[in-house]
Amino acid sequence: MTQVADPYPHTAPPRNGFGITALVLALIGLVFGFLPLTGFLALILGALAVLFGLLGVARTRKGLATNKIMSWVGTALGGLSLVIGIWGVVIVYQVTEQLVRDLDEISTGLQTPPAPGQGNTPADVVPAAPEAEAGPSVVRYEVDGTGTALTINYSTANGGGFSSESVTDARLPWSVEVPVNPEGFTSYDLMASNDENGGTITCRILVNGQVVQEATSKGPYQMVMCMR
Repeated sequence: MTQVADPYPHTAPPRNGFGITALVLALIGLVFGFLPLTGFLALILGALAVLFGLLGVARTRKGLATNKIMSWVGTALGGLSLVIGIWGVVIVYQVTEQLVRDLDEISTGLQTPPAPGQGNTPADVVPAAPEAEAGPSVVRYEVDGTGTALTINYSTANGGGFSSESVTDARLPWSVEVPVNPEGFTSYDLMASNDENGGTITCRILVNGQVVQEATSKGPYQMVMCMR
């Protein structure tokens, strides 16, 4: 008996399962990648999507599947899901590490006893140091030169205000100290002039030993002035 060949041979259906699986896993991974605390799921699903996508591409090259484009799309989206998953895992790790450090600092602060002066009990209160009373200042007027000062005028304290004193034909160097109250006497003036012989003449004001003003002039009848 002769067997007749089938004029319509049966072909195997395409095996597109890998490409479909890759696309589905990639889409689910992207959803988990944008949700808080689920980056690790996006990482796993993205890696699986890349694997199944490459297997699907290999099947299409062998002629066993027909969804080549779907396999490539699943592979690409799987790679994107993989990257987003890695980013999410890093963010969660950093946030967790910062939270642990903050909790350690809070725990250390609760266990450390307050230093003296920082507590809330009366025993921890440190009394304020008494303010030092402002004592009288000493103003010293000095006039230096090579000859004789024709005139010297300087200010002095007079009760709550001040007045002026004068000296004539003062041999140089010359100086005088005037105790004053700094609250009622804040202006210090010194003026001196050379005689006819000229030369150099210098005025100087010192408050509590510190020079606060100095000036120099030269020549006959030249005047020098210091003001503070």
